[in-house]
Amino acid sequence: MSDREEGGLRGRVLAGWREGGAIRWALAPAAMLFGLGARARGLAYRFGVFRTSKVGAPIVSIGNLTVGGTGKTPFALWLVERLTARGVHPAIVTRGYGGVLKG
Repeated sequence: MSDREEGGLRGRVLAGWREGGAIRWALAPAAMLFGLGARARGLAYRFGVFRTSKVGAPIVSIGNLTVGGTGKTPFALWLVERLTARGVHPAIVTRGYGGVLKG
């Protein structure tokens, strides 16, 4: 956890979730609903309700549900450096936080 997250409401909520206190009990219903939604989305892809596209290149997705402070950008840059050193020509594609594809 970054220094910025240690204090304040976000830090208390994260600590409460990890430690299993009252905050975990309060958030458990939302977590279960999120899990059901994620499972339903996966099934929708599996059964063709949502379509996928082939891009003809290997894809590495770097991310998780945590926004900021988990080291995704430094890791992506590290990976690009290593791949470039091996003669691979990677590209980083991002839409950014809250981004919307236009054009």
